[in-house]
Amino acid sequence: IYLIEKSLLKEAVEAFFFVRVKKNLFNLELAIPYLRSSEELMEIKRELLSMGLSRKGSLKFWIEFKVPENFINLEKYLEVGFDGAILDLDFLQKSLGGYDVEEGEFYKKQVQTLIKFLEPGFKIFHQHKIPVLVKGSLNLYPDVLEFLVEKGIWGVVVNTALEADSAPDHLSWAEKRMVMKRL
Repeated sequence: IYLIEKSLLKEAVEAFFFVRVKKNLFNLELAIPYLRSSEELMEIKRELLSMGLSRKGSLKFWIEFKVPENFINLEKYLEVGFDGAILDLDFLQKSLGGYDVEEGEFYKKQVQTLIKFLEPGFKIFHQHKIPVLVKGSLNLYPDVLEFLVEKGIWGVVVNTALEADSAPDHLSWAEKRMVMKRL
């Protein structure tokens, strides 16, 4: 959408500059949402550069992995360059399984395809030292969370106060389950 409606991109960049430069918050990084190709990443980076934003100094670019294409062509994205990945697990599950996770508990338990699909990508992320955040309601589902902890995710994004309150318990349980498996 930012490439089609450049005025939206300009507004977002102006807001980012205001917060980062005028308010001296240099620990902010930039997340680029919903890319569908490495060419789109290249184009958005060109646009950002023309507006004065680039991956130099302390500024890092994170990209959202929302569609299977992002994983299938992960190496191409790495060639274009980015510093971190945000995985939208619910959207990926919807794309892979053909159903929304909100359609019921039965579908929330059908995560093995998602896990198998993500696994090769994590190997590549680790080889290139790319930190990974995960978001979506599936990130606290036991099988998914255990997989994510085993793969060394950098962080979990939660959307509600209830998820935030329960996240430490979920993480602790996943770690205990992993330890028990190894014994």
